[in-house]
Amino acid sequence: MDPIITNALMTFGAGFTAAAFSKAQGPAQVLDDAMTLVGFDKLHEVAQKKRVQRDQNIQQYKDSIAQNIVKIPKENIQEPPLSVVGPALEASKYYIEEKSLREMFAKVIAQSMDNRVNNKIHTSFVDIIRQLSPYDAQFLQKLKSKHIYVDSPVATMKMVIKNTDGTEKTVFPIISIFDVNDDFMKNAVTINNLERLGILKYSADRWNVDDYSYSIYYNYFQITNALKQHPEMSLTKTSFAVNNFGANFIDLCVE
Repeated sequence: MDPIITNALMTFGAGFTAAAFSKAQGPAQVLDDAMTLVGFDKLHEVAQKKRVQRDQNIQQYKDSIAQNIVKIPKENIQEPPLSVVGPALEASKYYIEEKSLREMFAKVIAQSMDNRVNNKIHTSFVDIIRQLSPYDAQFLQKLKSKHIYVDSPVATMKMVIKNTDGTEKTVFPIISIFDVNDDFMKNAVTINNLERLGILKYSADRWNVDDYSYSIYYNYFQITNALKQHPEMSLTKTSFAVNNFGANFIDLCVE
C-alpha cells in the first residue's frame, strides 16, 4: 500500500478530526474509537508486512539473476538486448510474489546476456511467461526433468465411451500424469495453454511406442476407480510433443 495512503489513514483520526473538531474533542474521540474498532489500526501493520515481504522478494529476484549470470563464461557476456531485458524487468514487477515465475524472468534476463544462446532466445519469451500460471511453471519444470526431446511423443491418454455402432464419445480428452500426486484435470488445462502459446502440440492420433510409458495411467487410483464404476469407458493412447520453439523456451527459461 502507498505510504502516503497508509499515513493518511493512520493519522486521519488524530490529525484531520483534531483540526475539524478542535472545539469538540468528543466527536473526534468517537471517530478515532470507531476506526480502531473496524480495524483501521491494523492497516499500517499489514502494509508494513507487505513491504518487508516485497523487499525480500526483490532481493531474491536480484540474487537469482546474479546467480544465473555468474554461470556465463566471462568471454560470452554481452550487452543484453533491450527488446528482451526491458520488457522482462517491466513485466516481472507484477509477478515478484510468484517464485516460480520470478525465477523464469530471472533466467531469461540472464540468458539475454549470453551470446552463446542468441540463436535460441526469442523476444516473445517474456510475453509467454506473463501468460503462465505458477502451476504451468511447475508442469514445465517436471517436463524439463524428464529430458524430453523435440517432437518426442510424451504419453497421455483420453477416456472414451465406445458406442455400439463403433463410434466413440470422449469423456476426458486429455489425461496427463507425471507422478501419482498429479492433478490430471489441471494438467489438461496447462497443456491447452502451452499449446496455445506454441510450446507444444497435442495429438489424439499419435502415441508413444513405449507401452511402459503408459503404465502409470493404469495404476492411477482415480482412473482405475472410474473404469471400475463405468465399464463402458476405456482409455485410448494419445500424446503431446514439444516443438523446437518450445524446447528453446524450456531450456532457457525453466529451472
